[in-house]
Amino acid sequence: MYSVIIKKASVRVTPDFLHDSLSGTISKFSKFLPLLLSLLLLTVISTTSAQVQAQETIQFTAEQVANGEAIYKETCQICHGNRLSNGQFGTPLRGSFFSNNWKGKSLGELVQNTYEKMPPDNVMSMSMQQYAEVISFILSRNKIEPGDTALEANIDALNQIPLPWQ
Repeated sequence: MYSVIIKKASVRVTPDFLHDSLSGTISKFSKFLPLLLSLLLLTVISTTSAQVQAQETIQFTAEQVANGEAIYKETCQICHGNRLSNGQFGTPLRGSFFSNNWKGKSLGELVQNTYEKMPPDNVMSMSMQQYAEVISFILSRNKIEPGDTALEANIDALNQIPLPWQ
């Protein structure tokens, strides 16, 4: 068994006391301060850029583009045209009109809007995955290249991905 005796000590903390106490400690570490600040800054920048890069990546596969093109030809082409910009009844789905319309919005908003409003005479007539495939096709015609990872039909996840047009 151990005994501990604690004695009361009275310390008067004044501005001079703080200055004298801290100045000695700060001066010991002052030569390391620029290095520590640089390391801290690099850590913040690398963490932030990795998060932004992960969030900004729109990913879909070539198979989704092909499936989306078939669905587009069957369901969307009648209004939006065979070039996605020459339809009589629908707005252009490629080029500056499309990118300006979706500037500052998320991929989830695009998929959700398409799901809830297209085709106008038969909304929500396809599965969410089919809508994601049509969007993959549309994005591919807007100079976004397919990759190895499929576009998920998860609106919550897609809401985290901003569209690239700023």
